Amino acid sequence: MQRGRNEAWGANERESLTIFYGAGWELKNYSAKFGVNGKFDTFSDNNTGQLLGWYEQCPLEVLNARVYGGDAVFIDTTHNATTYSFKTGPPSVIDCFGHTAPAGICQVREEEIDSMVDMLDALQLNAPGATLATDGGPAWPEVARVHRQHQIEDTWHNCENGDTKAAVLSNKKNKDRFKELKSKALYQVFSPEELLDDIFTEMRSLAGGNDILLNYVIRMDHGRKVRAATHTTKVFSCSEKGATSRCEQNMSRLKSAGTKKTEMRSWTLGELQNKHRRIVDGYEATIRKEIEDAITEKRYLSHYVLNWEAKERPHADGLEIVTTTENTPNPFHLMQSTKREIVTINMERPNDAASLGVTLQFHATEEKLGLNLEVISIAEGSFCRGSMLEVGMRIYAVNGQSFTSRDEGFGLIKDSL
Repeated sequence: MQRGRNEAWGANERESLTIFYGAGWELKNYSAKFGVNGKFDTFSDNNTGQLLGWYEQCPLEVLNARVYGGDAVFIDTTHNATTYSFKTGPPSVIDCFGHTAPAGICQVREEEIDSMVDMLDALQLNAPGATLATDGGPAWPEVARVHRQHQIEDTWHNCENGDTKAAVLSNKKNKDRFKELKSKALYQVFSPEELLDDIFTEMRSLAGGNDILLNYVIRMDHGRKVRAATHTTKVFSCSEKGATSRCEQNMSRLKSAGTKKTEMRSWTLGELQNKHRRIVDGYEATIRKEIEDAITEKRYLSHYVLNWEAKERPHADGLEIVTTTENTPNPFHLMQSTKREIVTINMERPNDAASLGVTLQFHATEEKLGLNLEVISIAEGSFCRGSMLEVGMRIYAVNGQSFTSRDEGFGLIKDSL
């Protein structure tokens, strides 16, 4: 068995790196199937030649990044994924079928700001205005700021951490109540938002004098804008309970749901590379079947989206998934409240911006909202893409002033910017 492994991945480091580099450079060739080149590059120390990091994107992943990366990017890194002491990050996006879609893989020495900024730049996952969903690593807020993205934390990690910390409570009733409150804070949208304060107050009370548990509550409370669904669902929502929980999915595939976690430590770079490509092949087969079924049954949506929609409804109070709006590649991005939550968006046109780059449609029949302009599309390169303005939103007032006609509404927007 070892002989076969040596033949496949190299009997020593020189042989394994030769296999790794050869597969990487081959990936850069033009793919007639997808109409693009794949990506592969490495970074080495100028003095020692030591490998510092690398990344690759299969052609299908290049397209995934281009089409869906402007909406949301999910990334979680882990250590001990190969014999090298690298941090491994397989970023993903969400495709038009609702699937978590692979968007590349990278390895770096440490999860540092500069290295992760460079990797997301190289993988074309740096679109301004996109949501960057991450683990709780300290580098991510700054990475998001550099790319002008909305950073939120993956709810799965915070949920699991809360359960682990709650183990210190000896009273079962208190422990169960703490877990219940933790889940509400993470997954439930509170209106008014002040109701979330009551949740954290009770969690503090249950934590009592236990520093470990109290620190968890304080961390959650102070970071509520990137952790609690009351806030995070304002920029993105994609999990069964209406929050963000996809960072771990591509990593879980690499680990084979955890069964390969120990084995991965002995992998060469070529083995990790091969595992990643098999994940991409599996994804391609899945979406090909989705497309064939949708065409055969003359459906706009895949079964995957419809099944998730059925699961979402019992958990996401007052939400519906808007799935057929033009120019919106991700159906889950437009989960809108039937309560019509009103938000204020502040924008300032840059000096070099000649136009707004937004297509608007006037509506005069919305009884509850009043006369309004619906955002139909936002052009590529428009400065509005870096704001919180989204396709599907309705503009009913500009600087507090309503309007009675299409031309008047357009005029108010033009004059304000």
